[in-house]
Amino acid sequence: PCFMVGYSHAKMLSEALRVPLVEVSPVRQEEDELLQGLEQGRLDLIFTMDHGLDNLKNVQYLKLDSVPYCMVVPPDHHLAARPAATLADFRRDTFIFSGSKGSPETRFLLDCCQKEDFQPNCKYVSDVRTKSLWIESGFGIALFNSENRACHSANARAIPLTDVPESNLVLAWKTNTTNPSVRLFTHITECCL
Repeated sequence: PCFMVGYSHAKMLSEALRVPLVEVSPVRQEEDELLQGLEQGRLDLIFTMDHGLDNLKNVQYLKLDSVPYCMVVPPDHHLAARPAATLADFRRDTFIFSGSKGSPETRFLLDCCQKEDFQPNCKYVSDVRTKSLWIESGFGIALFNSENRACHSANARAIPLTDVPESNLVLAWKTNTTNPSVRLFTHITECCL
């Protein structure tokens, strides 16, 4: 049995590759691309944050972990030495987003900023690697979940945010899938939690 799995979190993918009797074909994509791939049937399973799943039909998901957020800043940022901060502390910074302007991750952060009574200056790049490069080069800052590699980069500083709610890392799949490997994989995953 084989299935296509999309992911944005390598830690969970490494666990998926250890499931016996199932061949996994991984593809790394931005969160909005993962949701589209699942909805359109190009992906059988996705590991992603739970933003945007409520907008999809016939999708079931399994919560794997709760993940806090960090603001990743260049090492010379004026707040880089802080042990923690609030989103409002960054109101004058340029926020860098990857993926589309309407992605669930972008909407989540913009909603959080609106609750703090500010509209951030936004720049958009095509992917997470470019986003990390822009941060390390001093072009702006970005929100990442604490599991992301960018939070552990020697060329940037991750500052935990005290006022941004945690998100859930989930495994999601279509409820009407005909691929038997999906049911096997989700069952094994659920038993291991």
